[in-house]
This record gives sequence, structure tokens and C-alpha cells, in this order.
Amino acid sequence: MKITFKILYITIFAAITLSCQNLLDEKPDRSLVVPTKLSELQAMLDNTNQVMNREAGLPELSADHVYLPESLFPQILVEEVNSHFWREDILESMEAGEWGLAYSQIFYANIVLKELENFNDSEKASADWRNVKGSALFYRAYAYFTLARTYALPYPTTGAEGIAGLPLRTAPEVSNDISRSDLASTFNLITNDLNEAATLLFDRAAYPTRPSKWAAYGMLSRVHLYMGNYAQVIESSNQCLTIGNTLMDYKDYEGATGMPFSLFNEETIFYSEMVTYLYQLFWGSTISESFYAKYSEGDLRRDLFFNLREDRIEFVGSYSGTMPLFSGIAVDEVILNRAEAYAWLGDEAAALADLNSLLEKRFDDLFTPIEAEEDVISRVLEEREKQLLLRGLRWGDIKRLNTLENQGIVITREREGITHELAPGSNRYAFPIPDIEISQSGIPQNPR
Repeated sequence: MKITFKILYITIFAAITLSCQNLLDEKPDRSLVVPTKLSELQAMLDNTNQVMNREAGLPELSADHVYLPESLFPQILVEEVNSHFWREDILESMEAGEWGLAYSQIFYANIVLKELENFNDSEKASADWRNVKGSALFYRAYAYFTLARTYALPYPTTGAEGIAGLPLRTAPEVSNDISRSDLASTFNLITNDLNEAATLLFDRAAYPTRPSKWAAYGMLSRVHLYMGNYAQVIESSNQCLTIGNTLMDYKDYEGATGMPFSLFNEETIFYSEMVTYLYQLFWGSTISESFYAKYSEGDLRRDLFFNLREDRIEFVGSYSGTMPLFSGIAVDEVILNRAEAYAWLGDEAAALADLNSLLEKRFDDLFTPIEAEEDVISRVLEEREKQLLLRGLRWGDIKRLNTLENQGIVITREREGITHELAPGSNRYAFPIPDIEISQSGIPQNPR
């Protein structure tokens, strides 16, 4: 993207040489070396803390679960407040923000994919080569899906070819030619990358921070749900859960204090976390009393997910085990994806079977399985909200449910006695692309 991608190329190339310095120390000029060994390419993708396993956190502030008091606004970043109120200009600067983070991940992935093609046929036939390629494809798809949920309008039931998508980069070379694809092309790239990755990756990764076949199928389940492809949600969920479907029994955690769930717990399929912002440092990840009231007596999540302070209800149930909010893929999400798909397709018995399999691990010993209800889909959606709280999914869920299923979800905020509202169909469900990208690449901005 003209200067933007050139700056990004230089910045990331410097980061590559630093992150791989233990592998490249013997070379006289690391700044001139592109990693070529399979171990070096794997090391680039293992840059988890700085680049690869992080994703947008601002959409969580735009959705309807995080509660911020007015008194906090002067202490936090302007982009936090602007995201919370869906402002026309989020960043108010020339910084690339979370857009730049995702395109950094895409750049890394494209470097790896290009270098892998320089290996000989014998090396390309190895399981390790195939796994590294599958990992790069997975990361590229993951980053593009994060961008699409944030910076594009919702995926429609028809006509995705007529909606602006993302600039699609499938090679690391810097080019002055860049344009926005349509939304159909964007999601074709995402699903094609994930489908190919699933054929290449090991069933399970050595570490949860690395992609796997398990993760690729779980990600396909997430993406197809966003697109409303319910039959494909069931198929990919089945493929994922065949590899691993263990749920934690929350009864084992009764009485736990602090943050009860450990990093890389047994439900974690792929580990990623949202960017941490100042509101979490000053205020914690806090929800409203009305949402807390949805957790009934006997629901162990009431105690395990929340710390009741004098002035707020703080969420402590992240699968990160610490302050950053887990946003990766986990078994509970995949089960809920499948339950929702079954419900939309009218298979209420299968939907309730999935829901009960989850809830019996979330309630105390007095839990009674849910039987046929008048409105199964509403119950599935409610349990999805409660279980997947602050996982980075809610903004996308609101967009897809309003667009594909006419759920009519309206988000409201109060500030200085004025009610602010985000209604279904608003253009502000697509974040504004950072000004630096617009000014230097010339791509069209999202309508406001």
C-alpha cells in the first residue's frame, strides 16, 4: 500500500531479525538475511507475544457487554472512548492501530509462504514443511477474519460481491497497486486458506499457541457461523470435536479465588488474546448488573467468572488466567457454534443435546437438563452470551444476528444525560480504516 506497506515491510523485517537472533547470530549481517531454514520460518510464526497471537480489542468495547463509567473517560485512551461510542474517527491520529497489527501478521505469513516454495520436492513432502505451510495459511486467515469482523460491514445473506471487503495481500512484495476487494472475495480467501491449512497441519500442536488441524476446523466453525453457513458449521464443528471435545467441569473449581482458569487449560484449542487497554488496568473488565443477573442460582459461572467489588462487577473468567482477555478457539465455543447451527436449521433435539452437554459442566449437582422449549434458539443464544463473555466474539455476533437473522439488537450508552444508540444496519458496525491507510493508499473509507 504505497508508503504504508513499505514502512510496514521495513519495520517487520527488523522485527524478524531481532526475534530470530538466536538462530542468526552466526551470520555477519542479520539485517540482510531473510530466514530460509524451516526452523527459522517456524520461529517467525512463533513470535506470539509481539505479533502473531494477538488481535483487536477495541470491538469488545463497541459491543454491549463492557461497562465503562463516565468518571473513567479522562483516564483512558481516546480510541477506547471513541470505540465505546462508535465515533466517526476512532484513532484521531495517523497511527495504524489494530489494522496495522493484523496486516503485520499477514505479512509474516506471506513471507513464510513465499520462502517455503524455495524448498525442494523432497523437503516439501515432509510433515514438518506441510505443518509450517498450514500454520502460515491459518495465521493469514485468522488475521483477515479479525479485520473483516472489525473493518467491514456484516456478511449478508446475498450480495456479498457488492459490499466492500479488505485489501488482500497474498505475497510479501511491496506494490503501489492496492485496492479493496469485495466481501465475497475476502471470505473466499479466508475459507480457502483454512480448508487448505486443515489438510496440512498436525492434528494437535506441540503448544496451544501454534495452529493445528484441531484449530483450523474450529476456526472454520467460527467463520461459517459468521457467514450463516449452518450446514458447514455443523460439519467443521464435528471435525474439530472429533479431534478433541473435553470440557472442564466447573464443579472442580468451586471456591476458587482470583482468576480460576489456568493458561492453556484443557478446553483451549488455539491460544490468542486481545490487545489490553487502559480501561482494564484502571477499572478491570467490568460488566453491568443487568447482565450479571442473567446467571441464575446454581450456575457456577456466577462465582467463577466474576469478582464482586463495592463499585463494580469485574470479569475474572478469562481463559488466559490473567488480565489479557482470551480470544482464541476453545471447545466450549465450538459446541455452542454447533448448537446454534442446529437450532437455526430446526433440529432442536440436537441443539439441546449440545447445550446440555455444556451446561452440565457449568452448573452444580442440582442441574436439570433442559427439555424441549418454545424458543430453543433464544436459549442457545443466551447461553452463548453467558459462556463466551468477553472472548472478542460479541461484536461479530451482533452484526451477524442482526443481518442474517433479524434479531434487532440495539446497543445503547448513556453519557452526560444523553442516550447514544447503535441500531441494526448502521454503517458504524464497520470501524473506520485508519487515516494513514486512507491517505497513503487511496483506498475508499468506510461510509459513516
